[in-house]
Amino acid sequence: MKDRIPNSLMYVSLLALNEILGQNGLNAVLNYGNLKRFRDNFPPNNDKTEIPMAEFICLIKSVIDILGERGARLLLYNAGGKGFRVVLE
Repeated sequence: MKDRIPNSLMYVSLLALNEILGQNGLNAVLNYGNLKRFRDNFPPNNDKTEIPMAEFICLIKSVIDILGERGARLLLYNAGGKGFRVVLE
């Protein structure tokens, strides 16, 4: 398994979560996952593999921990759709 992911994957994920949860909700997820470095500081939208996989996993785990499995499933499904639309733009 790769130990880093493309910046664009984290960028699109944060953008989609911000759109769905709002800034306060996203900040709550980032605080919970100890990912405060991404508050108001999204990675660039490029294909450089600079984000540690552990941070991406922590982001997804934080959403699941906060919303529960059912709530997280719906939110992450919607975030995936929003992320796909961002990529197409």
